[in-house]
Amino acid sequence: MKQLIAILLLAAGMAQTSAAQIQRTVTLRATTDTAAKPAPAATERASGKKLMKELKLTKEQRGKLKEQRNEAKSKKEAIEGNDQLSQQEKDNQLKELKKEQLAKTQTLLTDEQKEKLKKMRRQHKKEKPARGVTGQANEKGAAEKAPVQQ
Repeated sequence: MKQLIAILLLAAGMAQTSAAQIQRTVTLRATTDTAAKPAPAATERASGKKLMKELKLTKEQRGKLKEQRNEAKSKKEAIEGNDQLSQQEKDNQLKELKKEQLAKTQTLLTDEQKEKLKKMRRQHKKEKPARGVTGQANEKGAAEKAPVQQ
C-alpha cells in the first residue's frame, strides 16, 4: 500500500515538475506500428488520476493531498540543492521525507479507501514484473554461467 501511495505521490510530483520544464518539440519518424505510445509522464498522470478516481477522493482530500505534495516537493528541492550534504545524507533525508509523506497520506484516507488501496496494490504487484537484476534470467542463461569443471 505504501508503494502505491508512493507511486501516486511520485506521479503527481513528476507531473508538477514536468509542467515547469521547457517544452520541446520532437519530430517522430513514421513507423509500421500505428498505435502511438503515450509519453511516460502522461501515463503517470493518467494513473494518478485513475487512482484518485477509483479511491473516490473528496475535494477536500484532493486539496490536502495537493498541499502535501507541494510541501514535499519544496523540501525535496531543498535537500537536493543543499551542497553541504553528501549524496548518502541526501539519500537518507529523501528516504525519510518519503516515509513522512506516506504517513501523512495515510491519515487522509478513510478505512474503506485504505482497504481499496491495499487491493489495488496487490493487483498491481501481480501484473507488474518482479524487480531485481536487470536482464533475462532463464534456465539456459543460468546453465551458461555455471562454472566448468575440469
